[in-house]
Amino acid sequence: MSQGNNIHTNTEKLSTGLSLLKKGLSLSTRISKKLTIKIVTSLFCKPSRQKMKQKHHAFYQQGCTDVLSIRGFEVKVLRLGEGIPVYVSHGWGSLGYNMRPLVEALVKAGHEVILPDLPCHGRSSGTFINQIEMSKVVQELLLHYNAERPVGHIVTHSWGGTATLLAMDGIRRMDNETFRIKSMVSVSMPSSPEAIMDIFCEILGLSGEVRKGLYQNIEAMARKDGRSLEEAFPIGLKDLLEHPEFEYSLIHGMEDKAIPFTNSIELAAKYPEISTVFLEELGHIDILKNKEVHQTVLTRLAAHKNLPTEIQHI
Repeated sequence: MSQGNNIHTNTEKLSTGLSLLKKGLSLSTRISKKLTIKIVTSLFCKPSRQKMKQKHHAFYQQGCTDVLSIRGFEVKVLRLGEGIPVYVSHGWGSLGYNMRPLVEALVKAGHEVILPDLPCHGRSSGTFINQIEMSKVVQELLLHYNAERPVGHIVTHSWGGTATLLAMDGIRRMDNETFRIKSMVSVSMPSSPEAIMDIFCEILGLSGEVRKGLYQNIEAMARKDGRSLEEAFPIGLKDLLEHPEFEYSLIHGMEDKAIPFTNSIELAAKYPEISTVFLEELGHIDILKNKEVHQTVLTRLAAHKNLPTEIQHI
């Protein structure tokens, strides 16, 4: 289950093009730090897009696809299964297909899965997007489907959890009385700006000044939404994570090289209400295929509905 050459979270076997990019950025920094900061900010907001293959198309053909126009993007959303709707989100540089093992478990357990390819990913349109803009798209997706039939649960992977929590906090700010999520489970989620930005800067070998400029640009994006940089990430979403009606769970693999499990430890330490599960010998991608993870997700969701808590033939 490859996630491509994702320079936000993939530190292993990146393409040889990365070496050329690093040399180019090093040269650019010597010529103009301002230009280099502009370039790396664009790179930070440009997800790698996986090439669609026959196996991807075959998966998407199992259900029906909605095509929604949201904030200038054409967003394609797979709907699969029947029952209480569950919104499922992939991570940065990924696509809906990569959530397939969890999707199959949810469908077998009696859920309808709502699975978008987020903007700039998979089958959806777009090239550049930032954390705040992505959360706005997710916010509109959640409100759209909740208006049809209440969305009871959310399951996310990696950066998809970061964007979804920010979207939910945006809905909380709206004080929307019709939108009540019963539970959310995030797998392998980056919880702070450093979790994403530090590894990005490290992989590209950015100088201190360029790195500082990138942080300032991302912080400026957050300020446009009335947030500090910390408040654009889960670690700063106090009002949401401490809400008494919101049950939130984290699952993290202890061998995750992309998003270290210490992210979840730090988030849970700040918000004791969070339920956590840490699993040995699981990394950032293989955790999605793990049956113990599927079982944990189903158990969390079953607490709100009489669903089977045993996985059958997955």
